[in-house]
Amino acid sequence: MSNAVIIAGVAGAAALGVLLGGIVGANIGGNWYTSFSFAGQRGYEATGLIGAVVGGVALSIVGAWLALRRRRTPYGVSTAPERHARSNSAPVISKSPQSSSES
Repeated sequence: MSNAVIIAGVAGAAALGVLLGGIVGANIGGNWYTSFSFAGQRGYEATGLIGAVVGGVALSIVGAWLALRRRRTPYGVSTAPERHARSNSAPVISKSPQSSSES
């Protein structure tokens, strides 16, 4: 995976965080914190700005973590052992050899 793909993934995650954080922040500020002020803004504008900053930072960290995690595994294949065997065949039952001791 090239560095450009990783950078694009982190930038996309950050943009999504800014968008979602701004929407959630504006919704909270418009309904509950109407008299809150931050950076010269008031109400939904102030909380939307805070939500956009927090969302952008949080999702860019998550995007970087996911990109680096995927980069460490070759070809996107997980190196962790599988928890359940995925086999379509029936289990093989081995018979123990019977002793032929007859009295």
